[in-house]
Amino acid sequence: PPPEKCRPATACARAPTYFVFRYRKLSRAMPQSPWVVDGVVKGTASVEEVVAAAARDVADCDGVKFAASGREDCDVRMLGGGRPAYALLENARAFRVAGDVAAAFAERVAARARALGAPVELRRAALGDRAEAAAVNASAETKTKTYACVVWCARDLTARDVATCDRRDFDVFQKTPVRVMHSRSLAVREKRVHALSLRRLNGRFAVLTIVTSAGMYIKEFVHGDLGRTEPSLASMLGAHADILQLDVLDVEDAG
Repeated sequence: PPPEKCRPATACARAPTYFVFRYRKLSRAMPQSPWVVDGVVKGTASVEEVVAAAARDVADCDGVKFAASGREDCDVRMLGGGRPAYALLENARAFRVAGDVAAAFAERVAARARALGAPVELRRAALGDRAEAAAVNASAETKTKTYACVVWCARDLTARDVATCDRRDFDVFQKTPVRVMHSRSLAVREKRVHALSLRRLNGRFAVLTIVTSAGMYIKEFVHGDLGRTEPSLASMLGAHADILQLDVLDVEDAG
């Protein structure tokens, strides 16, 4: 039989364009990415939504993908110099702004954040490339992170407790936390605490500062997660402890 007619088709697209930056999240009601539970949106607009909207403001593109070096919970602020992240612009045909497009992108993030009531700031925004984006992805498990949290103890804290918690370089073993067992595989994860200190505020309240390897569950380190985290602040104090507020103060290279 004669061959069927064919109709060749072609499509052209530009290579991805990248914005690399660090973001600061200044709200305890703002998730990193859209958070929907049973069809209901939780919290304010997310960091991802603010960044994607700003990227579309400055570039004529087909889509925006957001990624970061790890994540913080919705109720945790990201302070200090910010968390490394990037936005990948798919098939960006042209920039809609003149001059420094990275600066314009950061300004649009600030404007979108104000409009959406979702306080997020960018630091060190720049045009990047695939290698820089890959470095952000790879760093999620290699960064050293500094946290500060307000903690409560079931008894009055003493100077001896402060001395007990002044520790350096020890390992912590964490079974998959109860609160994330629905989405994480069951495993025991070994993490490193580089520095730990406790500062009493009054009576049963204190500020705990902890420098750790990436991926440690800080909330579980404080209360022990029914014995699933060892050691924990609670086990060090020999009393029930819990966390009231948590902030990420720094995200830096492990070296």
